[in-house]
Amino acid sequence: MAIKGQSITISYVAWDTGANAYKTADVANHALRLIKDGGASAAATNSPAEVDATNMPGVYKLTLTATEMTANVIRVSGKSSTANIVLLGFSDIVTEQGVLPGGTTAGTNNGLPVQGGAIPNAAAGANNGLPVQGGAVPNAAAGTNGGLATCDANNNLHGLQPGTGTGQINMSGGKVPATVATGDGADAATLVSRLSAARAGYLDNLNVGGPLASHADILAINQSASKHLLLVTVAQFEPGETYTVEARTFAAVDGSAVNADSTPTLSATGKVSGNLSGNLSAATNPATGVYRWTYTPGASPTLEEIRFDLSATISSATFTLSTYAQTVDEASVVWTQSDQNHLTSIFNSLPSGTLAAESDLTAVKAQTDKLLFDGSSFVKSDNQTNVTVAGYAAGQDPATLVLATPANKLATDSSGRTILQPTGLDAISVSDPGAPANVTTLPKMIVALWRRFFKRSTLTATQLKTYADDGTTVDSTQTVADDGTTQTQGAAS
Repeated sequence: MAIKGQSITISYVAWDTGANAYKTADVANHALRLIKDGGASAAATNSPAEVDATNMPGVYKLTLTATEMTANVIRVSGKSSTANIVLLGFSDIVTEQGVLPGGTTAGTNNGLPVQGGAIPNAAAGANNGLPVQGGAVPNAAAGTNGGLATCDANNNLHGLQPGTGTGQINMSGGKVPATVATGDGADAATLVSRLSAARAGYLDNLNVGGPLASHADILAINQSASKHLLLVTVAQFEPGETYTVEARTFAAVDGSAVNADSTPTLSATGKVSGNLSGNLSAATNPATGVYRWTYTPGASPTLEEIRFDLSATISSATFTLSTYAQTVDEASVVWTQSDQNHLTSIFNSLPSGTLAAESDLTAVKAQTDKLLFDGSSFVKSDNQTNVTVAGYAAGQDPATLVLATPANKLATDSSGRTILQPTGLDAISVSDPGAPANVTTLPKMIVALWRRFFKRSTLTATQLKTYADDGTTVDSTQTVADDGTTQTQGAAS
């Protein structure tokens, strides 16, 4: 209980509703005001100070002067100029008039006690004195003035004085009245004057089942969007896929799931493209407090950041919440520019410059199967005239160099036609060609391309690396970058 006219220090807290945490180092932005007995508000005389940012984060204090305390009820409140910061913990300060004993002489009735004197200062057993062993408590006879009340056989209480005077009970109508009227005692009158309708409302709200609805601080927390809404989706969207965006709605009183007053609205906005709400489906409500949409970015979406904005009305109050996702084309990161260059080089090395399908290779094989060798003519086809090989030295006979051995080289069939053995291509080396500078032939390009997908490689935010068979030696390094719109991959080195 505060003493009227005596300076006191109060404390309060600063709360960041955006970060959902106490706010430190904000005292310079606090503007505090007070009202006395419901009068006009006035700025506080003293400036607030932060208590202990390390051990008591968010706690601040204000010293009220003796002049500011000259009222029955003082209310202090205020605000912070910092966005999302609310000041909590203020309440009415009810003062009490300090009273010393009214006696003027120590040791007399109503006076202060003296050293060695009796407490109370009347003789033991006498009026205003302590009781003595064996004596009545109080020391007057039961049923008489100063004695205890007595009860008869009908449970009627005797010894109480009815009436409206000091020390009497108003028994009007055969019962104690429901209200205490002025004049029924100074203490009762003081209680009536202080128990205003507003304060009675505070008491009514002090119940286990509900919040302190009349307290602006608690109300602000109960009405925050973070207590009513939850909005989630995946972090990255792939082109051509379909994803779920889910919202949940809650009651402020107990945090239970509750449906919104009407179906919440959800919009999608691309950082580059703008309005993308057309990619959202209609909302579904599969369970209480659960709403779901599907989002389809399309086959060739802009690679960009997407913001989802939710708006829901719960118990006639509207709340909003946002979340973010990103459209990313993983294929362009995994299938790098270097891979494309290698495949293009292979494509350009083919006879016709086309490679539409496996059937193209089958057609090539059908043509090479027509190549013939009969000993006198080196190569001929069914549609060509003989080509004669002459002038070779001893020991350089084509049949000796080409047809004889090993089995993986060209051979002849029973008709003398030149054929490639089934395992002939196995003679091509599949060893690691190493650094890009070594990848200069078609076989090496094919091997390098195969190793890109089936041997060890690493991809970070800035580099793509391929490795030798030992998994440690780096064969090639390529730079990669993604600015949210274009993914870029440098040449291999």
